[in-house]
Amino acid sequence: MLVTNKTAYLQETAHPITEEEIIKIEKIHGTLLLIGAEDDVLWDTAKYIRRMELRMKERPHTCIDQRVRNAVAEWKSAKR
Repeated sequence: MLVTNKTAYLQETAHPITEEEIIKIEKIHGTLLLIGAEDDVLWDTAKYIRRMELRMKERPHTCIDQRVRNAVAEWKSAKR
């Protein structure tokens, strides 16, 4: 069975994620590398990365945030 982005959206609509189910990224001690794509067909990685970024803005944390924004577009536009 192939899970698609739409299926993941429908699942979250039927069962909204609760605070208990969210990974507490603000408790991570170390480097946090967030990688995702706006056009991910399996699940909306960009949406979840935005949620993690919001958590880090709203809560004190000690993790080091390293972001790769749209790695595919950056790779395609790189001079070779």
